[in-house]
Amino acid sequence: MSDTAGVQNSIRTITLDDQYSSKKIVGTRLKGYSIRMVSQAEIDRLRLEADTIMTRYQQVEEALAQARSESGAHWETGELTVTLETPRGELIDVCLDLGADPAANAQSRYERVKELEAELERKEHLQVDGHTPRCRCKTSTR
Repeated sequence: MSDTAGVQNSIRTITLDDQYSSKKIVGTRLKGYSIRMVSQAEIDRLRLEADTIMTRYQQVEEALAQARSESGAHWETGELTVTLETPRGELIDVCLDLGADPAANAQSRYERVKELEAELERKEHLQVDGHTPRCRCKTSTR
């Protein structure tokens, strides 16, 4: 049996509440594979990256144009990492799609935020009697 068939037959959805903070973490685990977590922190990070790209539009545009005119490893990956100053004055590294303009780079993050927020909200509605158990596993087959 191939790895793919084994994975498709053993998908579990896991919701964990972090007892030490107010963050709700939701993830999907493929049996024998890693856990993909959805958290408010990830949503906030993506939104900050998108806002930063838009407020530093010209700087992002210039960095992409320069990278497109130079050789380098960014051509192999199709991505360019740049350090930008956020609207709050902090420096963050942002990984840009080399083939997209600044607006498209920001828009892809805003769209991902919308998806993650919907997933987090859907998971929160799966609460039992108004509270979420520490770990809730649901096995489904595809």
